[in-house]
Amino acid sequence: MVERTKFVMFEKMTEVQAREKLLELVGEYYESYHKKKENFTPGDRIPYASRVYDEKEMQNLVDSALEFWLTSGRYTEEFERKLGEYLQVKYCSLVNSGSSANLIAFMALTSPLLGERAIRRGDEVITVAAGFPTTVSPVIQYGAVPVFVDVTGHGCVNCREMEARVWSDPQVLSLLANEYVIVALYNDDKQKLPESEWVTDSVSGKVYKDLGRVNSYIARTRWGVNAQPNYVLLAPDGTQLLPVRGYDLSVEGFVKFLNDGLEAFRTRAE
Repeated sequence: MVERTKFVMFEKMTEVQAREKLLELVGEYYESYHKKKENFTPGDRIPYASRVYDEKEMQNLVDSALEFWLTSGRYTEEFERKLGEYLQVKYCSLVNSGSSANLIAFMALTSPLLGERAIRRGDEVITVAAGFPTTVSPVIQYGAVPVFVDVTGHGCVNCREMEARVWSDPQVLSLLANEYVIVALYNDDKQKLPESEWVTDSVSGKVYKDLGRVNSYIARTRWGVNAQPNYVLLAPDGTQLLPVRGYDLSVEGFVKFLNDGLEAFRTRAE
């Protein structure tokens, strides 16, 4: 049996002194291995975003780890206080991600303290047309508008015909633009997904690694459809409002479908 001995570096040191020594070594480690900057050579990869840090960030990271405080602690409190002072606001809350920040910020806009200015269920919220998903997801989650899911495909001829002959109708366009959030599921999209977004088929055990196969799996398992086009109306919490509507060139029927969906959504919200 090997006897465990005390690390020589920390002999005759207090915990505070040992911590200071470790942080000093982290600073030297940064200078030796992280501060190196290589000259750019044509053909080198240029990342769209990079980490920006120096020895202080590394020291703070190690300092926090030495306390083994795995949730918000003194660094969180210091950051909230200083950022609040910088922004000249009374309250500041640090969260785990920008997505969570969007959710909390939006929910603050629904507070009864805002009176008539508060966002209510069923309100229309104007946002950017092309943005990060979590810009819109808090709005949908709260219930501001129902969701129109378009199960479609890039190579779907019938889908393009529906868009040209039905969606182009002014009544349909108005309902889609003003009353629904449109989500398109392209079942033939070849975009490769990061491993964290792969989906394993609960029946066959197959692993779907591209966007199209994942979208197809969602449509098949949630709404029982495996063809295009198909249209699904959902409440913000994912509840299906009406039976799925497929390929049908009746403009009148499509308008009724959308209006019936709105009625079901409003009845459910009451």
